[in-house]
Amino acid sequence: MASGKQLIATLRKRLGPGQVTTNHRALYEASMDNLRYSRMPSARIRPVDEDAIGVVLELANDHRIPLTVRGAGTATTGTTSPSEGGWVLDLGHWTNCHIDPVSRMAFVQPGVTIANLDAAAAKHGLMYPVDPGSHNYATIGGNIATNAGGMRAAKYGVTRDYVLALEGFLPTGEFVRWGANLKKCSVGFNMRDLWIGSEGSLGIITGAVIKLVARPEIRATCLAVFPSSDEALACSHDLLLAGHNPSALEFLDAETVGCTFAFWKKRDPEALDHLPTCLRQWSYRPQPPALLLIELDGTRESTRVQLRDVEGFIEKRTRDWASAIDEETTEFLWKIRRSCSQAMFELGSRKLNEDVVVPFDCQLA
Repeated sequence: MASGKQLIATLRKRLGPGQVTTNHRALYEASMDNLRYSRMPSARIRPVDEDAIGVVLELANDHRIPLTVRGAGTATTGTTSPSEGGWVLDLGHWTNCHIDPVSRMAFVQPGVTIANLDAAAAKHGLMYPVDPGSHNYATIGGNIATNAGGMRAAKYGVTRDYVLALEGFLPTGEFVRWGANLKKCSVGFNMRDLWIGSEGSLGIITGAVIKLVARPEIRATCLAVFPSSDEALACSHDLLLAGHNPSALEFLDAETVGCTFAFWKKRDPEALDHLPTCLRQWSYRPQPPALLLIELDGTRESTRVQLRDVEGFIEKRTRDWASAIDEETTEFLWKIRRSCSQAMFELGSRKLNEDVVVPFDCQLA
């Protein structure tokens, strides 16, 4: 049986120069995701094409080498932490992205970040609406592998709702394609949806066809601050019951908000100074508040009407609220939500995320 060094030598010979790295720094970078639990691989492979992936899978199968696929490594669940001594297949540099504005589809490789995908769609008046908190870093390959949701799931749904087709490799090395470049495709077994959310256990994603939607003309945000989680949750329940349809409705509990305050005080104190008064005043109190972030979108006129209605609804439930309809201020109101994950590291050096979902009818129990 070939030794590890012999196998890597064979891998280099089969793939050619520049695709296999074994230096300590590169291996350490690939040894963990944002959970920050390191397990050192023996090789980091950055394939130049799909033929190279086929070779990697052939050798890994023949010699029973554990293989872990990696994109940006932004997950906090350990999903891209490799097996000790295994190989890492790094697809973070696979970033081709083509937009078809007529069919409203994006043809993407797995290393494209969500922010870049949405920016490319925006040039054609389109949008990729799934918005995980780490959209500047998270890749579409990882989002598909985990069926990521994000902050706009309330109105637009999750990743699965936008994947029309996938292509890639089975663990045994065969190239496959699931689905088609069509809005409707009901032929054969729906293997595409089986792959979505399978976290790499069923195959390696090398490309995807993504459905896009018309981009709203404008978005607006209302930030509502409450002394307790119960009051915030009751407000969100009543908001939906009243018939409002926000594009995003985010609840932040007091512990999360307090942790974010502590993070900013330590790392970015100026951020606190730019917060709206309704929230900044709470950063100096012993007990942090709970928050609701309510995003609305649509045409300019319809969004302004929606915002007025939501403001009227919120001001009957709390005195501490703020709203914005310009892009810069709206995005700043969301900064506290986008800072939450990083802020949790103030509590410890590692963070294991659990995606807990509580049905609406149980939230007030």
